[in-house]
Amino acid sequence: MDKEKIIISSDSTIALTKEEIKANNLNVLPLNVIVDGVEYHDTIDMDNDKLALMMRNGSIISTSTPTIGEITSYFDNLFETTKADKIIHFTISSKLSSMFSLFTKVCNEKYKDKVIVYDSLSVCTWMANQVFYAKKLVEDGLDEMQIIEKVNTLKGTEDSVFIPESLKYLKRGGRIKPSIASLASLIKVLPTLSFKDGEINKKNLTRTRYKALRGALKEWQKNIPNLKSDYELVILNSDSSNSDKIKEIIDLISENIDNISYKVTTLSLNVVAHAGPGTVGIGIQKKWK
Repeated sequence: MDKEKIIISSDSTIALTKEEIKANNLNVLPLNVIVDGVEYHDTIDMDNDKLALMMRNGSIISTSTPTIGEITSYFDNLFETTKADKIIHFTISSKLSSMFSLFTKVCNEKYKDKVIVYDSLSVCTWMANQVFYAKKLVEDGLDEMQIIEKVNTLKGTEDSVFIPESLKYLKRGGRIKPSIASLASLIKVLPTLSFKDGEINKKNLTRTRYKALRGALKEWQKNIPNLKSDYELVILNSDSSNSDKIKEIIDLISENIDNISYKVTTLSLNVVAHAGPGTVGIGIQKKWK
């Protein structure tokens, strides 16, 4: 009996450019963002820099889930073009979006067990880390249950601290109470946000990026025995306006941790839609072999 052909798929929360998606031969369903009532699609007619400019110019931003028609058209086309027997599709964390439940319902009804919808409990680079690992496991010849079992070992291993440029977008999106926003603006502090265990939460307040990010580095060094060997450091960047901030973070890393690997990664479009342009941070993700 011939081995089943398995294809890995994801939504665009993995935060890769269309050039990176093409270069890595990935299958990605673009998510939607609505700007002043007009719908755009991630990696097709919208990117982080374009969204950042619109936000700075005062546009009203919201996000939405794909329609049932968009979902079924995507999978129908993927089955036809790849001749796949099964698809494992990764979605943004179910704690951040209804995407997982929507895709599960639609795919169970139309595709039965031919599409396995996987709740990444993740977002951005951490979700991409899972997708790349799954793709490697397919290439290694593992079946769908073995792939899921191994990818599960990455869940909950990420941590991060990121800091928005202002409170305006978090307040507008209802992510922070107006009273807290007013107080924070008055005393000139910003919330430090974190992504851990599938959720974005307010960690604490900070007066300077340096202090908050340095504190995170020290915390990871203290609490993770094999930080350098088992984890990769990631610098989180919302858009290209942050070049000076990114340089400061690179200098901060070199000052505090010797010889640790790191890379600059992009926050996903839907995270930027809530946190706003100018957002930067650092995080860790577990390496896979």
